[in-house]
Amino acid sequence: GSVPEYWVVNFNAGYNFTKDLRLGVNVFNLLDREHYEIFGGTILHRYATAELSLMIP
Repeated sequence: GSVPEYWVVNFNAGYNFTKDLRLGVNVFNLLDREHYEIFGGTILHRYATAELSLMIP
């Protein structure tokens, strides 16, 4: 059968505290639209991740 069209809004932002230290935040499915990534998979809702990067010379 056919799959109805949909769209998903993702958001990411980051801040460089120094040239070697960065903090980032990602929010996936910002509007919390119900959808499936693969046939038979689970419904994906909004979720967020954070990252902290440190460059060590």
